[in-house]
Formats: sequence, structure tokens, C-alpha cells
Amino acid sequence: MMAKASATVRLRGRLAGYRKRNLHSQWLRKRIKEQKNKCAICGGIMAPKGQPSAIGLEPSLDHIRPISKGGIDHWENTQATHVACNNRKGSSYVE
Repeated sequence: MMAKASATVRLRGRLAGYRKRNLHSQWLRKRIKEQKNKCAICGGIMAPKGQPSAIGLEPSLDHIRPISKGGIDHWENTQATHVACNNRKGSSYVE
């Protein structure tokens, strides 16, 4: 039987997740601005989040070399893409 994690350990995990999401949000905003609001995969314009007529065209942060393929979670390994383009790319990596 496994022991339960202490409240301190659970809190640290939640804070680490919050910090990572916050950091990724900052990276995404910077990438969108750097890429002039264009998707790095298809070149199309990204729609504002939550716009009902633009499902799949919202911006998302994509790891150029996926973490599952040995990429790192670092600013230089990211690009802004449409959610739909990012989902299509999946964990593929093109050099």
C-alpha cells in the first residue's frame, strides 16, 4: 500500500504546475508578437482566444522538437501555432 503524499508535497506540485503554465503563457504572448500573429506551421493569422467563429485557429505554444523526442522545455524550442496545426503536427519533428 502506498503512503499518501504530504500536503506540502502536493502544494509544491500545484505551485510548480502553476509556474509552468504562467511561464508558457508569457512565452506564447512573446512568440505571437515576434511572429507577427502568424502560425509558424501554416502561416495563417491566429484568432483571439475564445472567438466562437475561429475554433482551432486560437494560438497555442508548440515545442519545435517535442519533449517526447528529446526536446527541452525552453524558450528557444518553442513556436506559436494554431491549435489545429499543433494537433496535426502531434509529436513529429522535422529537421
